[in-house]
Amino acid sequence: MYTVQHGDTLAKLAVFYGTTVNAWLDENEELELRTPGYLIPGEKLKPPKRGRKRTAAPYECVEEFGPRELKIWMQNLQNKEYANVRTESIGASVLGWPLELIKLGQGNKKIFLSAGWHANEWHTSLFLIRMIEDLLKNESTYDGVEVSVLPMVNPDGIQLVQEGVYPGHPYKNEVLSINDGVPFFDHWTANIRGVDLNHQWPAGWKREAYTSPQSAAPKHYGGKAPLTEPETRAVYQWVEEIQPDAVLAFHSQGEEIFWGYRQKEPAESASWAVRLAQASAYRPIRQADSYAGFKDWFIDRFEKPGFTIEMGRGENPLPFAAFPNMWIHGRRLVYEALQLANEE
Repeated sequence: MYTVQHGDTLAKLAVFYGTTVNAWLDENEELELRTPGYLIPGEKLKPPKRGRKRTAAPYECVEEFGPRELKIWMQNLQNKEYANVRTESIGASVLGWPLELIKLGQGNKKIFLSAGWHANEWHTSLFLIRMIEDLLKNESTYDGVEVSVLPMVNPDGIQLVQEGVYPGHPYKNEVLSINDGVPFFDHWTANIRGVDLNHQWPAGWKREAYTSPQSAAPKHYGGKAPLTEPETRAVYQWVEEIQPDAVLAFHSQGEEIFWGYRQKEPAESASWAVRLAQASAYRPIRQADSYAGFKDWFIDRFEKPGFTIEMGRGENPLPFAAFPNMWIHGRRLVYEALQLANEE
């Protein structure tokens, strides 16, 4: 028998055993009757016969990627001691997960890539991890550019979507209250306190708050004031210190590029948007019908190019099968952004 550990999901067990999710369900029929389908740490499962474990290709997603996986990935990256890579933690989430930042290259131009803002958009975190691995094989593409990557802004929320509120979860009562008692979180975008980290920014915050939830909610609640959450404060303080030349914030879904904010964006933002659209086949849109986002604040504060990239198509959380499409178009977009930074 296998004893379920914290962080386990059927997809992760299937990868570890070289089997399939259906094979686990066949051996443990009671799991098919469970709603939601989260595994419970400590429960016993009958493993199927082991198969051949394989490594996913860069364009594949075969299991969830959350803060536990990011921690292991960071340890492996640091052990390899790349000469051109620096890592740091710029802060911590409500539950104490470090907000890990990876820097590649050096140069006068600085570009900031971030993802995992919304809990059920964790595929974007995996995308940036795979993007870092790809960039390490193509160092000439960012010669003269310092690339800073924050792959997971909202680790607590991502963990909630993937694992649910397991016994002993420190915010179990609060989260279930916010979610009207429903122990299912695929729709959750907020952090663990029910604050939407992309509605937390001092750029039209009052206007956005007026038509948004007025208390903690699974999505869209911008907090009692801007920058109340440790995750947003950490990003704010880091960006204020570094002042990158351009930022790209990755979300899902829609295959769109939002590039303006109340006509305060610099002139070059329009040409950037066209080039990024040509590279990715995503649709450029100048102004979203919302405010208080990270990209909005960056444009308002620095008058530099800022972009919200909506990856993939479908309903969040996107299925694993959506990842190859995200990889193909997103990879081209990132390399085009690096080329644009080099040309400035």
